[in-house]
Amino acid sequence: MPTDIAPDTALAIETELNAWRTRVLNALYIITIISAAPLTIMNIAHAIEDPSHWTGSLPYLVIYLVIIGLAVFRRLSLRLRAWGLVLTGYLVGALALALGGLAGDGRVFLLAMPMLALILIGVRPGMIAASLSLLILAVLALTAHLGWMERWLLIPDNPLDLESWIYEGIVVALCLGLVTTLQRYLYLLLTTIAVERTQLLEAAETSRVLYQIASELTSDFTYAVSLESNGRFLGKDMSEAFTRITGYTLDEIGTPGRLADFIHPQDLPLFQQYVETVVSGESCTGKFRIRTKDGEIRWLRAHGRPIWDEAHEQVAQLYGAVQDITERKQAEEALRQSEEMARAILNATTESVLLLDDHGAILHLNRTAAQRLGNGVHELVGLQPQDFTKYSVSPALIKSRQDWIREVVRTGEPVRFEDRRGAIVFDTQMYPILDGQGNVTRLAVFGRDVTAQREAERRAARAQRLAAMGQLAAGLAHEINNPLQAIRSNLELVRDFDLEPDEQKARLNVIHHEIERLAGLSQDVLDFARPPDDTRYPISLASLMNRTLALVNKQLQLAHIQVTTDFPTDLPSLPAVPGQIAQVLLNLTVNAIEALGDGGHLKVTAGVDGDMLALAMTNDGPPIPEEHMEHIFEPFFTTKPGGTGLGLSICHSIIQQHDGTISVENLADDGGVTFTVRLPIVWLSKDKETSA
Repeated sequence: MPTDIAPDTALAIETELNAWRTRVLNALYIITIISAAPLTIMNIAHAIEDPSHWTGSLPYLVIYLVIIGLAVFRRLSLRLRAWGLVLTGYLVGALALALGGLAGDGRVFLLAMPMLALILIGVRPGMIAASLSLLILAVLALTAHLGWMERWLLIPDNPLDLESWIYEGIVVALCLGLVTTLQRYLYLLLTTIAVERTQLLEAAETSRVLYQIASELTSDFTYAVSLESNGRFLGKDMSEAFTRITGYTLDEIGTPGRLADFIHPQDLPLFQQYVETVVSGESCTGKFRIRTKDGEIRWLRAHGRPIWDEAHEQVAQLYGAVQDITERKQAEEALRQSEEMARAILNATTESVLLLDDHGAILHLNRTAAQRLGNGVHELVGLQPQDFTKYSVSPALIKSRQDWIREVVRTGEPVRFEDRRGAIVFDTQMYPILDGQGNVTRLAVFGRDVTAQREAERRAARAQRLAAMGQLAAGLAHEINNPLQAIRSNLELVRDFDLEPDEQKARLNVIHHEIERLAGLSQDVLDFARPPDDTRYPISLASLMNRTLALVNKQLQLAHIQVTTDFPTDLPSLPAVPGQIAQVLLNLTVNAIEALGDGGHLKVTAGVDGDMLALAMTNDGPPIPEEHMEHIFEPFFTTKPGGTGLGLSICHSIIQQHDGTISVENLADDGGVTFTVRLPIVWLSKDKETSA
């Protein structure tokens, strides 16, 4: 096969050639089976009459059965079945020469098999088969010369001398050379014809596809117009799509005065300019509206190309293609209206909305964002993050905002964080916008002023803390009264009695211990009651939980609640606002006391889970109804008489601000309820200002 053709073309030719070879091979098997059947039957019949003939008949029978098997098992590869036919032919030829000598028909097989191999398998296998024919003839010539052939030769009076066999071998070799050469060139000719045919078919198919694509992309209909010497246009040709789109025929549109009705009145100057440009000898493209025969308004895009007549020095013919762009125009108008509506909605919202590229440059922003930045929308579009230094934005803010942008571009995930600008707090969210390959090319930024909301949350949290302290008032009074009684008793003993120095010192130590106890209790109360400063410090969650349990110790005793804790000694500290986390622990503990009522067990455990620290508070009280589970952290949702419904909502808000989670679940078999708080061991959020 020629080597200067494309791999795809070669594969197509080879596939087609193999299909033809398969058909030829199947036909040869059928012909061989049918034609050899009588001979096989006759050989078997002779062998039955004369058992001495079984020596020659039995091999032919075996070969015949092999041929039938190769013909039946068509799932075998073409190459294997073809070689099977060629080799069985060689067996038949060798047997014919061995049994019939030079008087037999074995030489015919030696000549035919190389031709079959060349046609069914290829040129190289054909050459191999020709060599095999000569080898078989040489082996049998040697056998005849040594006198071995006389033992099984069936046809008498056969020449057995070496000279006769060599002469016959030369004749066979010449015939093989001629036949093989002719077959090889015939094979190359057929292959070349197949290549040219395939290439022509491919070229025709490519031309057809390209023409079809060009027709679909360039126009909906074409036209050809002649320009007469008097300046009138004479329509020569118009494709059928013209009538389908406009409703007019070529004759109708050529009627005097019809063109003015056909072109939209407002676009008639545009059409006249298009015609004048083309008639002047320049190619031109124009867009204008038409009024169809049914009165429908449609947009057309026309491209005209003039043909210049050198003899008359004027345009002789006009050729053009026209596209119906009505749907495109409608889509553009709908898009424009949608953009205007979206712009109006964005400008009406009180949130800052910005569209950034993947480096942080502003592509678009609404009026709210522009007002917060202190400039107009058009002046801010195109600014890079480093350009905001002239708007009193600190370099630290610029760097932190670039860090957030790089994080979103790198991960492809949205982020949410709180920014501060002076006393104003912004809830900021960044969302990635992906292209078709999944790469982040744009970022949508939304900034909401949540200063009033955060202040309201702080006031509600303080009120809730004070309410919790009010619930603990009775227990606190008892906790304060016990040390005071001990102090008074020991002071009276020291004052009224002449005690030994050692005993007096012991009494004073008791008084000092109780005063320290009161001071610690007062400090705990102050820590829980005072507003937190929102500054995060490394804290020990186990220590904070133990302080909380000490604060409610009296309530736990009065409610007959048993408390067990399990805190690993190597529990790491975590960054948090101590007062806020203390409020969460106090709220959860008070809720557990109220849920247990009189008697029960409260178990508090903590441990590390990946990069989070998890604290679980489990009580064996009644389960929470399933219909309440999805609302339990919502503001003002409560099932307690006189409850505010703010406790768990504030807990949820505090944990979210710490980049953590809080969840609740009922244990199996009404085994109780578990609240789980998960907080990051490292800082996830960053304190930043915002420029929007």
